[in-house]
Amino acid sequence: MEALLEENQKKMDAQRQAEEAARLKQEEELRQEQEKELARLAAEDALLRMEKESDAKIARLGANAACAEALSSMLAASVGVYRGIVEGLEAMVTSIAAEPADIRLRLIRIRNEDFQERLGRQPGVWLFLRALGFQALSREDLPTDMVTMLNLSSSPPNERFLLLKEPDMMNAYEEWTQWHKRLLSVANFLQELGKLAFQRIAHLGRHGQDVAASEILLAKELLAAWENVIPS
Repeated sequence: MEALLEENQKKMDAQRQAEEAARLKQEEELRQEQEKELARLAAEDALLRMEKESDAKIARLGANAACAEALSSMLAASVGVYRGIVEGLEAMVTSIAAEPADIRLRLIRIRNEDFQERLGRQPGVWLFLRALGFQALSREDLPTDMVTMLNLSSSPPNERFLLLKEPDMMNAYEEWTQWHKRLLSVANFLQELGKLAFQRIAHLGRHGQDVAASEILLAKELLAAWENVIPS
């Protein structure tokens, strides 16, 4: 009888331990979900603030000057980081200019981690893209045929995207030409900017990547070069 009671007690203890472990696991999963939701809401708030700040700056400065200011604000980073940002933007703009009809190149999924890691979290990038012409839209604001073609129907209606619209080449050829010419000019400028940054640290070797970009390139020099190269 004592052995049977002891065995039952062990089973009850094991059951209680299992139930407690399950409860703790459920609480931890709930806590993680709440943290994710808070992080998502915080990211959305930050995104909306960036949109408003960028729109206000573009309205005040104009698109071209806002692009130049964005590139200048990136000079606070190290040369290695700065070159990474500039080269990432240059690759994006070059691809669009080479295949302007490819909507996949002109649509950025903001939550895409690869985009966030390379560019999205870097200072000045949002302002640069907005001033370049990218519009901030939710999934439900995208054209229906685009959503279908890119298999975005399953994404949340409020998911945010950046879309660079292409002027209608057939019905507004002059506008399209100016749009495309500007993209080419921006791509070439970014390419030369990346080369210049590398040339100015080449004598420093590997340690040059850690130097502040503002030490090898002055903001006023960048702004002047931009104004000379990029058409208004």
